[in-house]
Amino acid sequence: MEKIEYVYKAKEPTEGINYSSDISKKLLLESLQDNTANPFFELSDQFTTQTYGSYCGPTNILIILNSMKIDPGSTIFRNWKWYHEKNIHSCDLESVHDHGMPITDMKYIFEKNKVRALLYRPICEINNNVLFMHNIDINVLFDKNKFKNYILYEDICSFKYSTIKNVYLKNAKETRENLIFYNLVDENFFRICILASTLYNNFYILCNIHRSQLGQEGGGHYLPIMAYNIKNDYILLFDCARFKYNSRWHKVKTVFEAQNGKDRVTNLSRGFIAAIKPNINKNKILITKDNVANINKKNIEYFVSKLNFDNLKDKAAFLNWLIINEFIIEDENLLWNENKNIWEKIIPDIYKMNETFRSLIDFLFMFDRFNIKKILLGCILLFNK
Repeated sequence: MEKIEYVYKAKEPTEGINYSSDISKKLLLESLQDNTANPFFELSDQFTTQTYGSYCGPTNILIILNSMKIDPGSTIFRNWKWYHEKNIHSCDLESVHDHGMPITDMKYIFEKNKVRALLYRPICEINNNVLFMHNIDINVLFDKNKFKNYILYEDICSFKYSTIKNVYLKNAKETRENLIFYNLVDENFFRICILASTLYNNFYILCNIHRSQLGQEGGGHYLPIMAYNIKNDYILLFDCARFKYNSRWHKVKTVFEAQNGKDRVTNLSRGFIAAIKPNINKNKILITKDNVANINKKNIEYFVSKLNFDNLKDKAAFLNWLIINEFIIEDENLLWNENKNIWEKIIPDIYKMNETFRSLIDFLFMFDRFNIKKILLGCILLFNK
């Protein structure tokens, strides 16, 4: 019989800053003073240790669901309703036990538990000659067939690896409606998301990293962002495998790159989830046939002139504004069939000539490439009220 060597904690990694150190206290104090540690109190209040080696996914989900005060509809004991690893809706613990939890599954499980989740994957290179390194011309955004085909190809590649595919699909045909979508983002967009999350506190960020890229032993792991120290560009990541490693501060760049390693189950890059709190105060922006027909070049130029989009805080404020607003369109055909001159000529022309507008379109493409036209229309209409 093989002798088991019992271990108390892993060796202290050289990468990052230990949460219990004096430097950590200084970083956290500065974050509190800058008001960029808002998730810290809600998440730390519910933080717990995973009960099995591959359960970091379910454990982080239940921490976030309990922090959001969502009713699971079932009890933890006696008459007390509370999330625990065994009552997370649509979470197959047997599969997680054997294979872990790919980030596509995490997005699906969040949404089955009443939480809107945006999935982002990192790209570490930028080609400035095309629309955010996707090797497509801006006109693809405004050509229905080209845009649909582009999205389908990329997401079928992702979705076919999901361990919950058979549960999720209603039939064998993989259509746009039953794919798990994700967006491709750069390091600066990740930084904007971090600032918006820690400053405005309307959503939590959960990072899927590979431990080796943080100087640690092990493989894939999930870590929530608790605080952001803007001055030093450090983020505080809490670790639910507390029997192995203490929580640590890491540079944003280091964590972004640690998300770019491939998941062994899906063979795709990892990424992060923005888990949005339910019932945040939303303004409903209605897009109708009449107001779309009235949009012209002057409206768009006015919108661009009023847009504050110069620095990190401006962009974080805009991202938060996008999160708390809901864009409702009267008819999806309005995105393709109304006022074609806007999509085919005016917007591409402004994109080529105006750097702010170029930056905005690239930003929106990273934020939600599937609804970029609807969001852009809503922004133009709201700013021209």
